[in-house]
Amino acid sequence: YGNSGGRGIGASDSLLEAIDRGEQPGLFHDEFRTPLEVSNAADALIELEGTDARGLLHLAGPEKVSRFELGLAVLGAMGLEPAEVQGSIQSRSRMDHPGHEQRPANVCLDGSAARAILEVPLMDVATGLARAMR
Repeated sequence: YGNSGGRGIGASDSLLEAIDRGEQPGLFHDEFRTPLEVSNAADALIELEGTDARGLLHLAGPEKVSRFELGLAVLGAMGLEPAEVQGSIQSRSRMDHPGHEQRPANVCLDGSAARAILEVPLMDVATGLARAMR
């Protein structure tokens, strides 16, 4: 998520575009991830390039959130009032999605190894959105 510079390629961009078209997107309340704002991920990758770090490192945000919670946070960061936010998206269950059995409910990554060696902090959703919206 984050600011894609008007290119419309990020998850937050597609959510906002759908709402602008008058749609009320459904986002899963029971599918979880550890989102990281795109420019924060880029900063971390740049720092890692200059290290001798080896092995598997997950760049992940520090908090587990559902797609629905992330959508609420994105809309809140855009300045929508809580009542507007709640009416803009629908809370859906992944169980109602065709092919849900192939979709893991929890796709969270453990970023603790990366956080232990990085000076760049891996931001939570609120901090990442504040950065993306400036």
